[in-house]
Amino acid sequence: MVADFASLLMADPRAAAEMDRFRSEATDIEGFSPVEEFVMNFFAGVETSVTTALWVIDRLGANQQVQDRIHAEVLSGDAQTPYTDCMINETMRFFPPIPFLTREVGADTVLEGRRLYAGQLIMVSIVGVHQNPAFWSNPRVFNASRKEFLDNSFDRRAFIPFLTGPRMCGGARLGRLEVREAVLAIVRQFAFSRADDVIRFDYALALRPAQGASVSVSRR
Repeated sequence: MVADFASLLMADPRAAAEMDRFRSEATDIEGFSPVEEFVMNFFAGVETSVTTALWVIDRLGANQQVQDRIHAEVLSGDAQTPYTDCMINETMRFFPPIPFLTREVGADTVLEGRRLYAGQLIMVSIVGVHQNPAFWSNPRVFNASRKEFLDNSFDRRAFIPFLTGPRMCGGARLGRLEVREAVLAIVRQFAFSRADDVIRFDYALALRPAQGASVSVSRR
């Protein structure tokens, strides 16, 4: 797939020039591939935003009361949409698009009594952070009116759907904006319902609702 995509990119003079620029600015990065980097960022950004919007639709279909409240908020025309924002944040907390990731230890260190060595690969659980009871009340319950989000009292270290630090997603602000605008648009025009509240998911490039999950859509 990457090879096919690369051939399409290089056939366009402007795209080829951009790939050359990426390569020239990353000469210090061993094994850097501008095409692979572009593909990863492009598809990862699209997939995570779409996945989050799909989970919002799934959860709205499972809770008519929440859906009605958010629909009323959308129709109000108010620039401030606390319940919609809370719903999106809770969706990203409960269903982080990237639930796990790996990192390479940069230098020998000791973290909470555990010795880590340079070059060692470790797995970071975003789900574990988002469901840590030290930071969240009833963390394993999806709560569309979660107090920590509504009153803005949550610990930023415990909510990292876009990661954090120097490897934080560069498109975090754009991703949030895309999801918010998508939710406002679809809730204004469509209603959703589900026959049950069973959570079913697939995990490929991102954690997303399982194919075939039944959500009925009707125009308002």
